[in-house]
Amino acid sequence: LLRSCLGLALASLLITSLYAAERPKKPMRETATLPTDKNVLKRFGAIEDYLAEKRWVEAIDVLQDIAQSDGRMLVLAQPGAAGESAVYLNVAARCNILLSQLPPEGLALYRRKIDPQAKRWLDRWKQSHDEANLQRIIREAYLSSYGDDALWELGEAAWDRGDIGSARLYWTQLVPLTQEAHSQKLPTVLRYPDSDRQPSDVLVRLVLCTLMEGDRERAAQELQRFTELFPEAEGSLAGRQGRLGELLAQILAESVQWKSPDDSGDIATFGINSSRGGNLPESVELGASKWSQSLASNVLPPLDRPNLPHDRGPLSYYPVTYRDVVLVNNSRSIWAWNLLTGEPAWPSENGNAEIYSTVAEGTASSPTQSCAGVPYYTMTIADGKLYARMGSPVTNPTDNETSSEASESDLICLDLAGGQGKLVWKIGANELIKDEQKQWRFEGSPLVMAGRAYVALSRRRTQLEFAIACVDATTGTLLWNRNIASTRSPVEDHQNRVSHLLLTAGAGKLFFSTDAGAIIAVNAKDGQLEWAITYESLAPARPHLLSSHFYQGLLPPIYHEGFVFVAPNDCNRVFCIEA
Repeated sequence: LLRSCLGLALASLLITSLYAAERPKKPMRETATLPTDKNVLKRFGAIEDYLAEKRWVEAIDVLQDIAQSDGRMLVLAQPGAAGESAVYLNVAARCNILLSQLPPEGLALYRRKIDPQAKRWLDRWKQSHDEANLQRIIREAYLSSYGDDALWELGEAAWDRGDIGSARLYWTQLVPLTQEAHSQKLPTVLRYPDSDRQPSDVLVRLVLCTLMEGDRERAAQELQRFTELFPEAEGSLAGRQGRLGELLAQILAESVQWKSPDDSGDIATFGINSSRGGNLPESVELGASKWSQSLASNVLPPLDRPNLPHDRGPLSYYPVTYRDVVLVNNSRSIWAWNLLTGEPAWPSENGNAEIYSTVAEGTASSPTQSCAGVPYYTMTIADGKLYARMGSPVTNPTDNETSSEASESDLICLDLAGGQGKLVWKIGANELIKDEQKQWRFEGSPLVMAGRAYVALSRRRTQLEFAIACVDATTGTLLWNRNIASTRSPVEDHQNRVSHLLLTAGAGKLFFSTDAGAIIAVNAKDGQLEWAITYESLAPARPHLLSSHFYQGLLPPIYHEGFVFVAPNDCNRVFCIEA
């Protein structure tokens, strides 16, 4: 299925064209509001005038000032026409794209100004190997004479720690844009224009990235193209010296014996892993049932659905596995069974498989008002711990909702490796984000990587607001929180909104589809907004379709080999976006 989607999406790359066109006569009707500043857009207009007049010094000064003062915001880079999408970029990235388009004399002026500081940062990295110095070059001196050195070394460091997606991201930026790109108005992707790194050394590493990500078929195609371009290229690869094409062919042949990162067979989260595009190590043969357990049915007051049966049924529950244990949750409980026998995974006082409950038996109450949306239940396992969103699937209750459960929204962490499901920490959405208005709810289960847990939140006031928060996975302590967008809610004010939006990770970024007119990427380290794609959000033909699992799927983005694939619930298009 993933390969089919990739083929479809790659054939539709023009959906999110990488290059800006002239402003369309009929602008797109945007429903999402992003963290932007119109004054910044006006200042970019002034820069274009400086560039047209070849006033390089003035243009460089303004670009540096904008990048330093507004570098955490977004700016419109490619307006969208009706039926198309618009592209927003981080302000600092947009500044670097403009600098990358300077002619040689303009770029030389910039480098004379910025190179001394960039060299000091590079020297500090050589002494300490603290990647923060390289990141500072990328952030504040990307187009310096040392920017390509920083990209190369960051790629090497990411490769060494097994972060293949980030390695690909850094090394790809050393591949200059094609000549066709320079005939366009302005690209919306950033490339270092004149690296002194050998192209063969860069491209051979990108082929290795493809191979390490488990795509042997694509790697073979890339190897064939590489040998056509660089038949005589020599160098060092994986500790071997010789012709790079021959070394790659040897490694490709050996890769048949390699194990995939997903070969453990464990299902760590929805989509198997944090990219949401994992593969099982082998095909599953379905035979006779070994055991079964009944799960509670979803009972939410539906929207009025004339002439249609009430159906909340299939595929609301998404189990995860840890060693010989399978775990399932709903809004109130988590259960753990032995994979082979179906017996409770661990002894309990009441003799059942429940390892966690949010309420005392018989005290929970269901929502009283009609609900728009489909309930889903997912969890995440990382480093021997289980993470879940608990509480009502109602993420944004109406003011008329009287059920106390509808206001509950908690993140929990349970110890599986050493505690048989013992609670490690628990935190409520409004405890995490201290805000006078409150009303925040967790959107879905967190994504957990490198000791951090990431989760999306929402609240409904005048508009539907979204945020992403990062907490310490060990303690639940907030590390950062970022408001990312507000949109017009498809759910009426008198209805409860039910949702379960999940984050996706790749190349050091988090990707989030609002299902309400915007797809957004933020930096996983500090939450900085990287880019956003907006599109026309389509209301369902009939309101009750919001509560139909046939029309509303659990559809987080998929990250795969440098691309993000998104099929939002609120439009009839598939997006393929360069990460």
